[in-house]
Amino acid sequence: MKFFAVIPVKSYVKRFLENNYGDPVDLSSYPNENILMKRMLTKPAFTYDSFYNLRPSVSKDFVSVLISSAEYYRYGWQLSKTDTIRFNKHYEIRAKQLMRMVVGNYISFGVPIFTAIEKFQSRFHMEEEYWPYESIKKDFYRFKTSNEINFKDFAYDHLDRLILKTLVDSKIIGQRIYENIEF
Repeated sequence: MKFFAVIPVKSYVKRFLENNYGDPVDLSSYPNENILMKRMLTKPAFTYDSFYNLRPSVSKDFVSVLISSAEYYRYGWQLSKTDTIRFNKHYEIRAKQLMRMVVGNYISFGVPIFTAIEKFQSRFHMEEEYWPYESIKKDFYRFKTSNEINFKDFAYDHLDRLILKTLVDSKIIGQRIYENIEF
C-alpha cells in the first residue's frame, strides 16, 4: 500500500517538485530531502502556527508526497502549519536558485532577458501557467548577481592557447616560448 501526505504549495513549487521527484513526489532516493520530510512528520513544529493563515490564494495547488507505511502508522500524514510553510520555503528557494542560475547564465552569454526566461520556462517545464514571465523577471532583477564576463577575451585567450599548443606539438615553436607567454 502507498501512503501520501498532501501538502498545499505554490504552483511553481508543485511543478518543481513534480519535475524533480515525480508525481506523486517520491523523496526516498534523496536522503537529505527524505530526512527533512521524516522530521516534519515525526517531530512537528507548532511554533508559528498561530501566525500563519494558509489561505487558498497563496497555496492553491496541492502536492502528494509518498511516505512509508511505517511512518504513516507511527506518525500520521499531516504536517503542521509551521512545517507546511517550511516545506514550501525549502523548495521555493531551490526553484528560485535554479531559475536565477539558468537565466543569469543565459544573460551572461548575451541572450536578452525575454529569451533567457522563455528558454528557462521551456527547458525546465515551468510554463506560463505555473510560473509567469513577469514574476520570474521581477524576482531575477531583485536578486540578480553581477555576472559581467567578457567572453570575447576569454575566447581569444583560449584560441591563442590552442594555436600555440598546436605550434609546439608540430615543433614550429619551442616549449620554452609557450611557457613564457602570459595569457
